Amino acid sequence: MGVISIMGGSFESNVFAVTKDGYHCVLIDCSGKNLINTLARHCLIPEAVLLTHGHLDHIAGCASMQVNTDAKIYCGEGEDKFIFSEENRSIFGVNTPKFEIYKTLKDGEELEICGLKIKVIATPGHTPHGVSYLIDGNLFTGDTLFKGSIGRSDFPGGDYETLVKSVKKLYALDGDYTVYCGHGLETTLGYERKNNAFVRA
Repeated sequence: MGVISIMGGSFESNVFAVTKDGYHCVLIDCSGKNLINTLARHCLIPEAVLLTHGHLDHIAGCASMQVNTDAKIYCGEGEDKFIFSEENRSIFGVNTPKFEIYKTLKDGEELEICGLKIKVIATPGHTPHGVSYLIDGNLFTGDTLFKGSIGRSDFPGGDYETLVKSVKKLYALDGDYTVYCGHGLETTLGYERKNNAFVRA
């Protein structure tokens, strides 16, 4: 399995292309106007977009992706309502380009796309219904957990106590995982359990 990190345009958010066969891929989040061109340079065809949460800096490329590819877009159960809400629009002050959610995902749900086995972990707090994704030995946490930090909870729809519970839920996973964050560098779950200054295991 390969993970290709792509910087999501002016927002400096991370998009991850996860592939098993080096040809078809699943995207974790979808930001940036040139994302499709970047995937083409890597000879990757996106089959699905798995959104960690609905903030514009992680979904700005969804409408273009849907128009130009056959990729199906997924998000956490309930986050679909937040994505196009006035509450969410107020954060960036612009309307979210419209796109269709193919399916919402429940906590603990497992699916297989492009030969990848994916487990959904509900991690609300940064947004009302954000999720993380566990794919083999890799954990994609969006803006819930960062290297040495955690996500903001002061945006509309955020809640600090809920966010802390979500981070501790990730810490409680068995074993260690490479953590791919919504912004910044990757880390490991073991490192964050011991060293994260905001939430300790």
